[in-house]
Amino acid sequence: MKIDWHIDPNARVVYLKYSGTTEFAYWSATMHRILANEHYEPGFGFVAEIDGALVPDTAVLTQMLNFVERRGPEFKGSRWANVTVNPAHFGMTRMAQARSQHFTSELAVFTTVAEAEQWAGRASAADEPPSEDHPSGHG
Repeated sequence: MKIDWHIDPNARVVYLKYSGTTEFAYWSATMHRILANEHYEPGFGFVAEIDGALVPDTAVLTQMLNFVERRGPEFKGSRWANVTVNPAHFGMTRMAQARSQHFTSELAVFTTVAEAEQWAGRASAADEPPSEDHPSGHG
């Protein structure tokens, strides 16, 4: 598995792009790095382009959900937007959405990055529109 990521502190969004086989150990190590990054704050949105990765099985999905639930304060107020056109990814995200309704963060699925940015970027910005400035790079 590979996850390219960067944080846009002005937009208050973490961008992720997945590829390969979805593995919990790699995913959780990446999440630890993001949460420990000096530019990350609770309430930042997440925009994850997931079509480059294989669809996770339910065991991996459950591990991911458990991770987010256990670290609730670090994700509090966040909106996590998965971006996919793959029906299987879409379905797994909807299942995760149903299983995470009691979390301190929200999860949704979109077919375009623009839609995902609009939704996720409003995680902590209340009525402020998300920034249009998205510098490239990796975290």
